[in-house]
Amino acid sequence: MVNLANVKVAYGSRVLFENASFLVRPGDKIGLAKILLLNPDVLLIDEPTNHLDIESIIWLESWLKDFKGALVMTSHDREFMTRICSRTVEVAGETSREVLLEALQEFDGTIIIVSHDRYFLKHLVNRVFEVDHGALRIYEGDYDYYQRKIAERQGQIQ
Repeated sequence: MVNLANVKVAYGSRVLFENASFLVRPGDKIGLAKILLLNPDVLLIDEPTNHLDIESIIWLESWLKDFKGALVMTSHDREFMTRICSRTVEVAGETSREVLLEALQEFDGTIIIVSHDRYFLKHLVNRVFEVDHGALRIYEGDYDYYQRKIAERQGQIQ
């Protein structure tokens, strides 16, 4: 578990997160409830139904249906995904990658991307949020701009 307790994440004058654990151990219903009670703007959930009993899954499903923020979720529980999601993206193979890239380029909302695919990042990113040793840095620019700024910062350190 990664714990970012006592870390304040802000953008401009708006506090995004403060004193929160961002990752919850599988089956930790109390930890999951704490995160959900923060009522975040964005939820990133990996396999949310794993290690939960039926009552907890039903409660989580109900909560997520009423959630007003953006939800990015990975799950093998297709029935759960079908009941929760209004838009599903599956990535498999090179052709699918291009289809996904095109769909995301046309999307008029906010996208959070965690990826090692530099081609993908270069074509989609216009702002990078970097968390390094508890510090948040925001780069207003595309992925190439971010790479240049990282190189400049590393040059100043050496």
